[in-house]
Amino acid sequence: QIQAFTDEELTALMEASNTHESAGIVLQAVLVLLKVAPEALQSWAACRAYISRAMIDQMLQFDPTDPQEMDVSFSNAETCVAHLCLQGVSEMSGPLVSCWFQWVCVSIQLRAASRAPGVVSRAGVLDILKAQAAALYTESVLPEVTTNSSQADTDEWRLKDTVSELSF
Repeated sequence: QIQAFTDEELTALMEASNTHESAGIVLQAVLVLLKVAPEALQSWAACRAYISRAMIDQMLQFDPTDPQEMDVSFSNAETCVAHLCLQGVSEMSGPLVSCWFQWVCVSIQLRAASRAPGVVSRAGVLDILKAQAAALYTESVLPEVTTNSSQADTDEWRLKDTVSELSF
């Protein structure tokens, strides 16, 4: 659960200068959904500045089925995490980032389900997603995350390739 992580765990991740690239990519996707401009998220230092209890509270209040939410945010978030898989994120970035990755994936799926023909209520969306929820744990279609160790060893790795793919 997102709220189950302690302030110490959030602080440890925020202060980490050497993280796996997937941590920054997942955090970037979270922040894009929370309406942070993608161009402001091009390095781990820029992304980690947003890690806080307030960010967690925003995640808990976020409603991906809200028609006021912009579709482009979901498309951008999906672009960010498209090459990641849960197992790879869990192994390389730990339980906190893994939880955020799952939140992003579920948010994207909830948004898609809420737009599906014939879905007239949030209860209908939840019915559609019951079968999909377990897929986050068993999905093996996506390739494993790979990293260039020199990128993981520096605080200045870039997310520019991801940002350049986003639409505005």
